[in-house]
Parts: sequence; C-alpha cells; structure tokens
Amino acid sequence: MASRPLRIGIDGTCLALRRGYGRFLRELMPPLLELDRTNEYVLFVDRHAVRDIPELPVRIVEPATRHNQVDAPSARGNRALGDVFTMGKSVAAEKLDLMYFPSVFSWFPVRGVKTAVAFHDTIAERYAKVVFPTFKTRMLWKLKVGLARRQATGIVTVSEWSKRSLASWFKIPEERIFVTPEAPSPEFGPVLSDAPRRAWLKEAGLPEDARYFIYVGGFNPHKNLREMLHAFADVTGEGDAGKPVHFILVGDYQGDTFHSEVSVLQGIIKERGMEDRVHFVGFVPDEDLRNLYAGSIALAIPSLEEGFGLPAVEAAA
Repeated sequence: MASRPLRIGIDGTCLALRRGYGRFLRELMPPLLELDRTNEYVLFVDRHAVRDIPELPVRIVEPATRHNQVDAPSARGNRALGDVFTMGKSVAAEKLDLMYFPSVFSWFPVRGVKTAVAFHDTIAERYAKVVFPTFKTRMLWKLKVGLARRQATGIVTVSEWSKRSLASWFKIPEERIFVTPEAPSPEFGPVLSDAPRRAWLKEAGLPEDARYFIYVGGFNPHKNLREMLHAFADVTGEGDAGKPVHFILVGDYQGDTFHSEVSVLQGIIKERGMEDRVHFVGFVPDEDLRNLYAGSIALAIPSLEEGFGLPAVEAAA
C-alpha cells in the first residue's frame, strides 16, 4: 500500500531579503518543487512583503501578523510575542507532517510537528558582540537558538565546515546534522562579451575600461571590511600609467536588517582619500553581477568566517 503524500511547511518569511537567507530560499524552492512532485508544500510568508514573493506552485499562507517579519528578528529588534503566537497558530492549522525553517534567523516555535532547522554557521556565537550591538539582542538570540535546537528533529547546514563547527560549539551529534551545499544560480557562467560590463560601469560613473576589485555581501562588522579597505589603500595607488584601481562594493547598504557599519566604512574611505576609487553600488541583479565578476581583478572575501561563501562559487562559475 502506497504511503500518502506528506504535507511539508516552509517558513518563507525571509524571502523578501535580497541577501543571504532570502537568496538561499529563493534558489532552493524551484528545483525542490521540480524534483518533488509527490508531496504537498505550504509556504508561510510575511504578509507585509508578499509582493516580493516569487510565483511558486505551492499553497501560500499569510499569517495575520502585525509587524514585518523580516525586520522584526533583526540585529536590533525582536519579534512581538503576539506575532510569534500567530505564526505558530497558522502552522498548527495546516496539519503538517514536517516544518522546515531555511534559517534559525526567522525561526519561531511550533507544536505537534517535526521540524528541520537550517543553521548556516556559528558566526553569531563566535562573534556575538560584533553581530549584535546590544546585550538584550545577544540574550534573545541565545534563547531563540537554544529553543530551536531543542525542538529540531533534524538540523541542516550548508557545508562540512559548518557541520563540524555546529557539532563542536553546540555539542550536537554529527548524525543529527545534514549538509545541503549551496550552488551558484544558473545565471552565473562564462561571459562571452565585455560590452554589457562596459555599459554597466559607464552608467555607474566608472570608466568603461576600469580595473577593479569586487566585494559582494553585507556590510556587517564580521565581514572585516575595515581591514580590507585599509589593505586596499596600502597596496594600490594611481596604478600603471596613472590608471587608478577601483573597488566595487556590491550589496544593499541602506535596507540591511543586520548590524551594519557603512558609516564607519565611509569614514575610512574619506580618511584614506579613496572617495573616487571605492564605490558603494547597492544591490546588483545576477545578470549584471555575472559580468562584474568576470571583469574584475579579483573577488575579495575578507570575512572573519563564512558558513559557505556563495560569492566565491558564483565568481568561479
């Protein structure tokens, strides 16, 4: 006798995030739904950001929360207890067999259902004072992570390095941790023409033939960008034949829910006289980012730690 299809819930409240966890889930969902056409999926989304949710062949549930669920569990905030209760109640009403959280960042407690929770790294534990600016947010994070670990039937992570780190830090048996590696979007690959890159550079206010390093990611203290900028200032000058070397910083530096130090970085840029060579360009779509990777001198990843380091495999593709 064939077993019945499973009802699998997925926490989609991070989908509105352009970076990190949001991108992870956006890249995961299409191939998952293509590979698994047997089971039924229920996606719980943030009704305050539902317009940013891609079209997917799943049941969409919008819990009646009062606050934006992306901003609430940020580096300086926390979810309202009423919203936590509302999210859990919505999950219970769907009679699920399994609930999957693509990141502990947006985890909330659920009852009566097995859960799989993704822990991407131990950065928030190893560098707590760097990631969370206040004692309150550090304690709330520690409490949430502890509850999530205890409730999780299984723990998912993105690399063997993170698996070993999680097992060591939290004393979790390795057999409870499952690795699902990340991969670049199909958008990334060899570039056959430099024309799109030259056009992008010109529109961004850089010379079409600019030589540049590139950084892609957030602007949080653990990304170690202060040291990167000082190193860049120390080793680059006007370059050959008076042609300066530029640094392009890709990432949403205005709407970041994580603890950001953009103002500190801007101060370093001004102090070292690099205003005309270091460029905050904001979010860049994949089709343009692919060209920027291909034309760069090198991709810089100066982070104190990364769970996976997706830009590295995007650039290598």
